[in-house]
Order: sequence, then C-alpha cells, then structure tokens
Amino acid sequence: MKILILGIGNILFGDEGIGVHLSNYLKVNYSFAPSDPANPVEVEIVDGGTLAQMLIPLITSYDKVLILDCVSVDDAQIGDVY
Repeated sequence: MKILILGIGNILFGDEGIGVHLSNYLKVNYSFAPSDPANPVEVEIVDGGTLAQMLIPLITSYDKVLILDCVSVDDAQIGDVY
C-alpha cells in the first residue's frame, strides 16, 4: 500500500503554510518504516505548496492520502478536523 502525506499551503502567509510546515516537520523528525515486511506500506511525505491542480496526478498514484492544510471555518475551534 502506498500512502501520501501531503502538506498544502503558502509559507509566506503565516498560518496559511501550516500544512507545509507540518509535513516538513514530520519528514525531518519521524520515520515511517513498514511494521509487517510481508505486507509493506510505503509512506511518502510531500510539500505540495500551492501547486493545486498540478498535484492531481501525484495524488491519484497513491492508495491513501492524508492532506495537511488549514481552513477558515465559522465557529471552529483550534485543532478541529474537517
């Protein structure tokens, strides 16, 4: 199974870049080694920046995708997941 962790955002606009900063933090500080050699899981961490639609071919080549981004939502609390 191939898993993509994709950070999205523009680091020039403060908290707008949180997805990129978090993906880079994960890449530098964590290792995602397969827990079952008979059923390997490949995890790739990518800084998607502001590439938007250009990321579609990349995203479709994975079985699972976790997108890290931030949004402005009315009545949301810090840390809510959408």
